[in-house]
Amino acid sequence: MKYLIDGINEAMNHLEHETTAELISQGHKGTGGLINSFKRRTFMSGQMFVSEMEMRTYGIILDKGIKPNRIPFGGKRGRGGRSKYIQGLLKFVRSKGMPDSAAFAIANKQKQEGNPTRGSRRFSRTGKRRGWLTIPLSREQAAVDKIIADATEKQIFADIDRIVQKAK
Repeated sequence: MKYLIDGINEAMNHLEHETTAELISQGHKGTGGLINSFKRRTFMSGQMFVSEMEMRTYGIILDKGIKPNRIPFGGKRGRGGRSKYIQGLLKFVRSKGMPDSAAFAIANKQKQEGNPTRGSRRFSRTGKRRGWLTIPLSREQAAVDKIIADATEKQIFADIDRIVQKAK
């Protein structure tokens, strides 16, 4: 099973590299917290190999975006900046050396336009601000299939060699 496990790990390394590159090219690196949160494991479950990658939940939000009516911000009627949404924005703007008022300005803009906002495209080298995960997963499917097929072929030949050696 060594070749299969190696192939799965190679495929996952490839996908992690490609998704990370897309994330960065879309201007989402920020503090690097999302990239640093990637955790991967490969294991057997019954007769199947399973490979999982975990990350912070907001990675899905960066990939899919949020419609304006789903932005959890009520403006002046809110809880006075205590929501998790505002706390996250405050942490972000503080990490960038911006004043706390910038978090509320961002929240107001996102409440109007959704997330990502139109203006945030200026931080992207590709002009895209969504799809950092889904674009490379789709684009790299053929490469991943080839990696797995090559590993499967190596494993089959290794198993045949092992059986022939035992038979001698």
